[in-house]
Amino acid sequence: MKRIFLSILFLICFSSVGWSATYYVRTDGHDTSCNGTVDTADSAGVRPACAWLSLEKVSGASVTAGDWVYFKRGQTWTGSFSPKSGVNYGATNEAGAKPILTAGGTRVVLFNGCNGNTMSDFTIIGTGSPTYAMQIISSGGTSPLTFNRIDASGGASYQWRFYESVATCNTCTGDATGSGGIPFTFDQAGTVVIPTVVTCNDCIGKGDLTTGTESGFQQLLAATLTCNRCTSYNNTVDGFTASNTGSITCWNCDSHNNGKAAISGAGDAYTSHDTSILYVYESVGYGNIKSCLGVVGTSTGSFLNNTCYDNEKGPSPAAELYITSAGNWTVKNNIFYPTTDKNTTDVNTAGTLTVSNNIYQGSLFNWGGAAKTYSEWVAATSETNSKNTNPLLISATDYRRRCQARDGVDVCSTLVTASDMQSNTVCTDSAYVGPGTVPFAGAYNLCVSGGGLFTPGFNWGF
Repeated sequence: MKRIFLSILFLICFSSVGWSATYYVRTDGHDTSCNGTVDTADSAGVRPACAWLSLEKVSGASVTAGDWVYFKRGQTWTGSFSPKSGVNYGATNEAGAKPILTAGGTRVVLFNGCNGNTMSDFTIIGTGSPTYAMQIISSGGTSPLTFNRIDASGGASYQWRFYESVATCNTCTGDATGSGGIPFTFDQAGTVVIPTVVTCNDCIGKGDLTTGTESGFQQLLAATLTCNRCTSYNNTVDGFTASNTGSITCWNCDSHNNGKAAISGAGDAYTSHDTSILYVYESVGYGNIKSCLGVVGTSTGSFLNNTCYDNEKGPSPAAELYITSAGNWTVKNNIFYPTTDKNTTDVNTAGTLTVSNNIYQGSLFNWGGAAKTYSEWVAATSETNSKNTNPLLISATDYRRRCQARDGVDVCSTLVTASDMQSNTVCTDSAYVGPGTVPFAGAYNLCVSGGGLFTPGFNWGF
């Protein structure tokens, strides 16, 4: 009796464990002769222990949640691909280029109604004029999706589009070069079923400044986007765009060289519209044709510890800091550094503007539709603990530690000149940092804790 009881107990325990299977796909495999269980080419001597061949086989196979399907590095598959819910997809574990999935038609990859998937190490290329490279619909509501190191390009409308989905993207790229699509779009239905909530870590949204009307990261309706260490550049419209009733939060982001002169209103590094919410922390904006921060509508938000440099490059520049919003805004601990004869600020708001501890380079200020001197600006805004002076962007080495140059552009070489190569003594100079003056504005936060970056939740006194 005891032996029977132990046998039953063993079966119960064994059946409760989640066991996953592993499958392989390669262009020299076979869909019927091989069972996909071994990373080996099809041949008479190994069948059936060899890899599958096609996307059709992977889509139709009896794989289940928790299983992994690995595609051979250095190989290419053509055709639309629809992953199964809960199944994970990756590249084989050896040196070599990421596997490529490419297609024309409507889309290359479609996640629809999926939960708990992980997809890692792929290059997704739309050929011809597909609407989407990566399309994610109604997914992640019960278990978020995760995307790692996915490079998407070629979608005529979208490289990445998240609609009613919950996901995290790590080190992913949306490249609109030549296609005119939007690198990253986060959208939501009018009547919400699954709230779109996406976090992007170390992602890049780029265009080519010639085709399409895209922002690198575009949030729509009630979608929520958090970007950590993301880069947006060469997009024909803006870098990061919050709109409608949704929100964007940027930490340690880089937005540069955005805006096409032929597109009216284009060229903000960070912008919010309608009743959206925008939070920008520890980020940089430079070389954009309009503003570093551009705010319209009744949007609200905070702009803290950022560095804005040499924006307003287009024929109709606004200002480094441009706010025409009835919403409430907090702007503290920033560096605003326009080039000669450009506006430092242009603010006309019916909302509450809380400003302090900023460093302003330049002499052209605007408040309420009227030109102001710096002292008049301070009086009109009741700003405290700020300065109108050269921000002395310390050394290239120190500043580079907070620049995002993953796109191959040395951001910092643009931000510092020979005359700006100040010694590190600026970190202890009470004229620039320290309580009651300009504590840790913009790049100067590197002066604390051995040059540690601004971290979420750290109490900076605001």
